[in-house]
Amino acid sequence: MNNRILFLVFLGLLGLYLATKMSGGQKDRSFTAELIKVDTAAVSKILLYPKADNGEELTLERSGNAWTITKAARKELAMNNVVNALLSDITLIKAERVAAKTKAKWSDYELDEAGTKSRIKIFAGTEMLGDFYVGRFKFDPNTRSATSFIRLAEADKVYAVAGFLSMNLGKSFVAFRDRSIVKLQPTEINSLSFSYADNTNANYRLVDQKWMLEGVGAVDSTKIADYLNGLTNLSGLNFKDDFNPVNAIESPERVVLDGPNLETPITVDLYKIADEENPYIANSSINQEAFLQGNVESIYSRLMKGRDAFLLE
Repeated sequence: MNNRILFLVFLGLLGLYLATKMSGGQKDRSFTAELIKVDTAAVSKILLYPKADNGEELTLERSGNAWTITKAARKELAMNNVVNALLSDITLIKAERVAAKTKAKWSDYELDEAGTKSRIKIFAGTEMLGDFYVGRFKFDPNTRSATSFIRLAEADKVYAVAGFLSMNLGKSFVAFRDRSIVKLQPTEINSLSFSYADNTNANYRLVDQKWMLEGVGAVDSTKIADYLNGLTNLSGLNFKDDFNPVNAIESPERVVLDGPNLETPITVDLYKIADEENPYIANSSINQEAFLQGNVESIYSRLMKGRDAFLLE
């Protein structure tokens, strides 16, 4: 009988011990894992202060389905996919643990005023949805995983978050700028023309599902289809903001693509400059303010085709 009582007492104590441990474990993780709640569809403006731009303010603003990026008085088109990736990274921010609780520890995570890598403010209209700092990250080669450290504005705690947030959320002004030269759906195009540096040209038109070259007749429609497929999303390598067309070393060449569903034709002017590595500059009607630099493979040969390039064999 005594043994039975002792056994029951033991079970009771064991249950109490396990309950206490479980309660203690939950208490250790009594912070809110979801630090930032953002409805990406509602976001209209993002202010960035990246260390890559010495903490200067960058403003991302949504206009319809497009985004612009502004630095000081300079406003440019932004790449939607880069902005969307930024928003996606923000929605994935989940605290794994509290890394530090006091301001005295901020410098250890590059979150003091001198070491802050990036500050981000997110707005829906005039309402601020989030305001936080992103500090350093560390990489564990054994688990091949990264941990970033963030803190919310006006708060002391530092949180550990999975991923390379300090890299992804600390992009510079240039990283957001739109490098697009041509964006199209190949089936939308029924007119194509090339103007060459020697003042000659080649004009193609789609007639009854067959491509025709003006003055010649039918050409290889498969070759033109391959050419257009290569222009679905063509971008430049670098911006050449100091370029002036009058400094080109020969007459510019031009490509014009048109179709019934396009509001205006897509026009690309190609300039050649004295640069051995990247001798071509492209200026497109879909990104008029940008002069984008590249080489033969990345820009010229994908855009310009000789008069006999599409002839039937």
